[in-house]
Amino acid sequence: MATVGNGTVNEVSVSFTPVVEEWTDDGDMPKRLITEARLFEISLVLWGAYGKDTSAQISRASSNSIAAKRRIEAKMRARGIL
Repeated sequence: MATVGNGTVNEVSVSFTPVVEEWTDDGDMPKRLITEARLFEISLVLWGAYGKDTSAQISRASSNSIAAKRRIEAKMRARGIL
């Protein structure tokens, strides 16, 4: 608690699987908004998986990451990105 209180630890790492997601194509890159997810873990860390940002890109995660990556790549292929 002391390291969080003094600001040394100020990021989080989150392990989740998306359940409901929305895609928008109104920018240079498509954006994925996850509106419902199965949460596995939240940890206070020095360097979080997503930094201090509130959005994320494809990242390596738990054993579900392969299936999630396939779904994301399929959505990207449908939009002509891959």
